[in-house]
Amino acid sequence: MDRKMGLTAISLGDALYRQACHLRYSLFFEPYDLPFDILFDDMESHSLHTGFVEYDNLVAYGRLTKLKPDSVQISQMVVDTDYQRQGLGSLILGEMMSTATTECASDIFLHARLHSVKFYRKHGFSVESDTFFSSTTGVPHVVMRYHA
Repeated sequence: MDRKMGLTAISLGDALYRQACHLRYSLFFEPYDLPFDILFDDMESHSLHTGFVEYDNLVAYGRLTKLKPDSVQISQMVVDTDYQRQGLGSLILGEMMSTATTECASDIFLHARLHSVKFYRKHGFSVESDTFFSSTTGVPHVVMRYHA
């Protein structure tokens, strides 16, 4: 099936999921010489995976994980470097936020890299922690929580 352009749900194991894994790895983990299997954490298999596709190529991705009946975490948000600053991150985030509220989540949070804080603030998130360093990459992050 030729997917011209748009948001799509991604199923584990399909071609788009494989593309998502490679995109995430290349931007988040490969620069730190980490193994590819680092992608497959405890949340991977029970998360909702959302992507933006252009002509069968995945160019943006995000993961939404229900942690408690009313709490979800957004993670692994990534946009291919050739497609950044075109609003795709906002589309992915908006889709995940819509899904979270449909699922009656009252607590929506994420761990943001420091350079992404401004982006998430623009979408209603606020910083709720001191800076901490990722246990896998050592990259500084903060916890951000959505406030409607």
